[in-house]
Amino acid sequence: MLPNSTEPQMRICLNPLSRPDQDRGLLAPAVFCLFLLLAAATVNAQQITGTPGSPSATTTINGRQIPNPPAPFGGVINLNALDSKPYWQPQVVPPKGAPNILLILTDDVGFGAPSTFGGIIPTPALDRIASMGLRYTQFHTTSLCSPTRAALITGRNHHSVGFGVVTEFSTGYPGYDSVIPLDSVTIVGIPQGAAPSILNRSFTITADIEVPAAGGEGMLVTAGGRFGGWAFYLLEGKPVFVYNLLDLARPRIESAEALSPGKHTVKLDFTYDGPGFGKGGTAVIAVDGTEVANQKLPYTVPFQLEASETFDVGSDTGTGVDDADYKPPFAFTGKLNKLTLSLGQPQLTSEDEKGLRELQLNYTMSQ
Repeated sequence: MLPNSTEPQMRICLNPLSRPDQDRGLLAPAVFCLFLLLAAATVNAQQITGTPGSPSATTTINGRQIPNPPAPFGGVINLNALDSKPYWQPQVVPPKGAPNILLILTDDVGFGAPSTFGGIIPTPALDRIASMGLRYTQFHTTSLCSPTRAALITGRNHHSVGFGVVTEFSTGYPGYDSVIPLDSVTIVGIPQGAAPSILNRSFTITADIEVPAAGGEGMLVTAGGRFGGWAFYLLEGKPVFVYNLLDLARPRIESAEALSPGKHTVKLDFTYDGPGFGKGGTAVIAVDGTEVANQKLPYTVPFQLEASETFDVGSDTGTGVDDADYKPPFAFTGKLNKLTLSLGQPQLTSEDEKGLRELQLNYTMSQ
């Protein structure tokens, strides 16, 4: 890529799958990633905004090293909290004039596979761009499978999860030991801090599914677990929503009829009775646009679900929200074509938000 170019560009990375027992011919499986740059090249100069150490401070990075090395702690830590000085690391933000980047990471696909370049896999979006006169030809081949697989399952740069090299040639150096660190998780479960939160707001879950001839059962989507969480699933073919109130109660809403084999759209609408923390609300289950069940929930979880649990789609990778109904992983036996979680705005007053920030700060200081 030309560093001073202002034209839209794409970088294509080919990573042929390399295993000792597989052929490395031109048609070997590959992994490619497409970087679509829609504006000017990234500005390299570092830009710092705000007061260093304050929660609102932001910074940019020069991009020469990815992932960027952690910045040193700029505060003071003493035995007494009153004699200590906190220091928030500045949030990394794009520099002024930075391009938009679209990253597409796929597995076992070669450069010649998309229909845009004569392949048999339909890629209509790329075809439309090509028909407008723009083809992306800049690509880089690394010939490594493990690093790309690590990036796929963690959503992170492969060096930051220990896979800077193919795992058969791992070394004892940081970023190259083929050991995914404990602060990184795979796509089998999204940690609560990175997952969408339904707390203190209205929300809608929509699942487009296909029920097999023998009937469907299993998890559609869930967050949390035995000591606090929620789940939307099919039990003996019937749509069920359970809200685990910190293991104190488990209000549930369930359809009276099982779904017939075939395609269905199953929806859960929850209307929150805010403003305020932990208010109740009304849950409505609809199948193919027809309401099949509704129930008033007296309370909801006010602050946080169980931190050690995850957000899962299609199965439950942690503990169950309701052990009486299912045992994890409770994988969905049908086909889950699409799942959408739409969130409303949090229904909190300004005083609620202030109290929440103070609670979070006190919790942080206590750790």
